[in-house]
Amino acid sequence: MLSKSNILEAHKVHTRLLKKDELDMYLAHLQRLDRKTREQRFDHAICDKALEAHCNTLNKYETRVLGAFIDNKMRGTCEISKRFYLNCQPVRELAFSVEAEFQGHKIGSSLMKKSLRLVNPSTAMIYCQLSNMGMIALAEKFDANIILKRDHVVSKLRYKQKTKKNIFLNSNQFEMTNLSDLVNINPHF
Repeated sequence: MLSKSNILEAHKVHTRLLKKDELDMYLAHLQRLDRKTREQRFDHAICDKALEAHCNTLNKYETRVLGAFIDNKMRGTCEISKRFYLNCQPVRELAFSVEAEFQGHKIGSSLMKKSLRLVNPSTAMIYCQLSNMGMIALAEKFDANIILKRDHVVSKLRYKQKTKKNIFLNSNQFEMTNLSDLVNINPHF
């Protein structure tokens, strides 16, 4: 098992969208996933031939893949679906996978942060098994609206850009010394 310092200090994590002709790297990543991680990603056991068929349909459905690379090898991904509409609101589904030995090292957080920026202003939706505590914890970390269904969890997220106004409103330790502090936060005051 790799230590956190081995991954984050010695190996810089780089995230980027894959080009349409790079899906072979995505397939190789999916094939390296252990059984448990595959089942969590696809909600059931899945063989290599089915993974290949899945990758062959991505371009057809205009799905994009965001990859997390360590030493130029993809170790984590987020599939981003084509935009669709749910109750007249733009939505995109996200699906994550991180190789078992790289889980717990903030790779999922890096992918989530970048994918939420990419899908903005759409709402991001994530579906996962009730037993996938890592995915649920990641969604909670990003203030998801989490809905428990019979056999799965649905998480709804939106990109939240930090602004001076939001920081001011969310801070319980802010002490205003004069009116100019408020004007700096909101110039329309």
